Amino acid sequence: MASERYCAFNIQPQPIMKPNPFRCLCTYLAIASTVTSSCKNKPIAGKSAVTNLYGTWELHSAQTIKRGDTITTFPIAGLQVMKLFNSTHFACFRHDTTNATATTESYSGIYTLSGNQYAEQITYASTRSLERTTAYFFLQLRGDTLVQHVKEKADSVDVYEEKIETYLRK
Repeated sequence: MASERYCAFNIQPQPIMKPNPFRCLCTYLAIASTVTSSCKNKPIAGKSAVTNLYGTWELHSAQTIKRGDTITTFPIAGLQVMKLFNSTHFACFRHDTTNATATTESYSGIYTLSGNQYAEQITYASTRSLERTTAYFFLQLRGDTLVQHVKEKADSVDVYEEKIETYLRK
């Protein structure tokens, strides 16, 4: 009993829980969702039209183009992908709605946007190897449709693939 600590502000003594990184990430996503939904459709002053990223976006479609072949990689039945933005931070999560025990993959961090050039600096990720990495994209914003392009090396040294993701504002 001596090893338990109690919070002095509660009427009923409650044990203080150790920080849980997954719980912290979920809390961050909930806060980011609340902040971005309250800022929906507010552009960032002094920036180009593409900076109107505020809010919640849902992945509508995704394609990969490799060696001239186009493969549709989304939609996938039972999978929901959301991306949230405020003026400096983003959060993205993929949620499997078909599994009895919910499976969620997520990552978040800060972003920079210069014209149509967009970079995500990933701070937190359910896949640890993504943490402390930067991803670069080209963005197009047409009304409530956000198109994200990336061209990256595939498995082979000389083969590049282009990924195109289309998000709709929620």
